[in-house]
Amino acid sequence: MKKNHEKNSPTFQIILSFLSLYIAIMLALFPTEIVNDIWVQWSLITVLFLIVFMFQFYVLNEKVKSEREYNKKLEKVVKEQEESAKLLIRRDTELTQANIRLKELDKTKSEFVSVAAHQLRTPLVGVKWGLDSVLDNESDHLTDKQKKILENIKKSNDIMIRLVADLLKSESMEIGAQKMRRDQVDVKNLVEDAVSYLVGRAKEKNINISVENISLPDIFIDPERIREVFQNLLENSINYTPEGGEVLVGFERNEDSVTIKITDTGIGIPEDRHNEVFSKFFRSDGAIKMETQGTGLGLFVSKGIVEKHNGKIWFESTKGLGTKFYVQLPIEVAK
Repeated sequence: MKKNHEKNSPTFQIILSFLSLYIAIMLALFPTEIVNDIWVQWSLITVLFLIVFMFQFYVLNEKVKSEREYNKKLEKVVKEQEESAKLLIRRDTELTQANIRLKELDKTKSEFVSVAAHQLRTPLVGVKWGLDSVLDNESDHLTDKQKKILENIKKSNDIMIRLVADLLKSESMEIGAQKMRRDQVDVKNLVEDAVSYLVGRAKEKNINISVENISLPDIFIDPERIREVFQNLLENSINYTPEGGEVLVGFERNEDSVTIKITDTGIGIPEDRHNEVFSKFFRSDGAIKMETQGTGLGLFVSKGIVEKHNGKIWFESTKGLGTKFYVQLPIEVAK
């Protein structure tokens, strides 16, 4: 592009025209014998050389000007990039400092929650024991109204105890303090234990729970922690399935893992909230309307427990059509 521009420049056209005109005049005015004279030839050659030299000088000068302009632009770009680099360094430093402050705040928050939860748990457990003692041993001396009041207090106290327990579990998950033991366990029996624990709640809502009858290999897990996962998932299925619904528990054996599938005919989870399901304190609008009590920590804790076992947990759900949760656990002990 630059060469085409130079050839089409006005100055170049003038020089080229002048050169052609000069040659034509010389050839027209001078007789052939004069043009053939050696000195005339040298004069013509000299003039032509000067014209060519002037043209080359002009082209070179234009190139120098162009390079200078290009260098100025390049210097400007380099300067802008240097300023951008300095700004990025400042921003990176600020972000690093902000991240350090956030970690410090998060640590302070975790310590506060841990201390507060431990301080709350002791009196709450004391209240639970007192209420259990009164309801078990003094019920004959209580009116129906008094019994109902105490039972409501006990129910609210149990909810608070569970909230405190979930807070402590979630904090220990975040800081990696929760350790898992490994026992050889029949996972089907573990699921049936969790179902037995919740069968009363299911009967209250006329919900049928069925467990697939299949032979599975023993797996190496922490039975208490994995039972807690199953209880969380089954309890959610029961809580968020309308009366007369159904909860199915199935199994799938792979070469190196066992997958537990818990399917319900409940309210389902809106698609736009799927990415929040395993986050802390998540509860969908439909879940809050259907079951007002809940911490929103159960799935967060369950995911942490399963991943501590080198397993996977995921789900499929359609609003209004139910939900299916999958828990995949390795058969062998992780190396």
